[in-house]
Amino acid sequence: MIIDFHVHVLPPEDMAAFTGTQFHKNIGAENRRSPTTIENALEAAKIGGVDITVDHNTIIQDGTSAVYGDTNPAIRFTLTNNIMPDNLWGIMGANTSPGNGTIAYYFSNSTILNGIFAGAPASRYPTGNFYPASMADVGFSDLAGGNFKLAASSIYRLAGTDGKDVGVDIGALIAALP
Repeated sequence: MIIDFHVHVLPPEDMAAFTGTQFHKNIGAENRRSPTTIENALEAAKIGGVDITVDHNTIIQDGTSAVYGDTNPAIRFTLTNNIMPDNLWGIMGANTSPGNGTIAYYFSNSTILNGIFAGAPASRYPTGNFYPASMADVGFSDLAGGNFKLAASSIYRLAGTDGKDVGVDIGALIAALP
């Protein structure tokens, strides 16, 4: 199953449906009261999902971590070309240290590349990613106004593993909406 260009809310009992699922080109604007598809994808990874891909998403959230591991390690988890804030921890897990400690235990056979972890210390996370000081340093067209398209001047344009912009393709997202 591939879920593109949506913001959905799904109940936790539907998490098993996400095994072998890819989440591409979404915006996850989340305030811990209304989880979106992105958070559901990450919830599936949290409880030990299999073959979960989270690619080309922009996650704007105010929680303590964007990716959390708990219960069982995820198998073949792919986190590529995404934009997310670190807040307290970008990637965290139960009884582990943030970043590489969590990845070693909960996401040991994962691929985590060309992601933007805004505000994260680079020393705590895998190489091959980007670590601007804040979400304001990502270079959005209008972060405060809710326009999460990368500005022409952003250094993250064309910096994805596929040569495209990191994060969601806003133009394609808008074109796909009814």
